[in-house]
Amino acid sequence: MMVLVNGKKRVIDSNFGIIDIVKSFKVEKKYLAVGLNGEFVPKQLYSEIKLKEGDEIEVVSPHPGG
Repeated sequence: MMVLVNGKKRVIDSNFGIIDIVKSFKVEKKYLAVGLNGEFVPKQLYSEIKLKEGDEIEVVSPHPGG
């Protein structure tokens, strides 16, 4: 199925969840924030939320500097 991750189309398996997207970034999840369809996703829900066709996921990490 097709989802958007940080504005880019991505084909994923139908059983993918937020946690699978987070793992694909190869950064500890404590350093990431995730939004799903414009809503913040608490870290404790990463393993529970499964993705659906057309979902829009934003994954951000802090960057030093200003």
